[in-house]
Amino acid sequence: MQDSKEILERLRKYPALYTGDNTLKSIEAFLAGYWFATDRYEISTHDDLLISNEFHSWVAYRLHFSSSHCGWCNLIYERTNSEKEAVNKFFELYEEFVNRTP
Repeated sequence: MQDSKEILERLRKYPALYTGDNTLKSIEAFLAGYWFATDRYEISTHDDLLISNEFHSWVAYRLHFSSSHCGWCNLIYERTNSEKEAVNKFFELYEEFVNRTP
């Protein structure tokens, strides 16, 4: 089974192939469906970084939100001016998140 990094790399290269569109909302929906299916059918993915509260909290911190309950996707939209910028920001933040040192 693929892990988050492999799935996100495929999404980065060919977003419309997997999501039908190149929007942050479509990427969020794809990822939610992917992790729902892996959870529902008890498929090991080796990680669960994007569905954890840790990623959401880290995005809120990184984008200078004092608190938020609206999800990482909406936080990114709040700090960007276009769909393309939002998608690029998501991948940038994801890379920083997985490569961070505690």
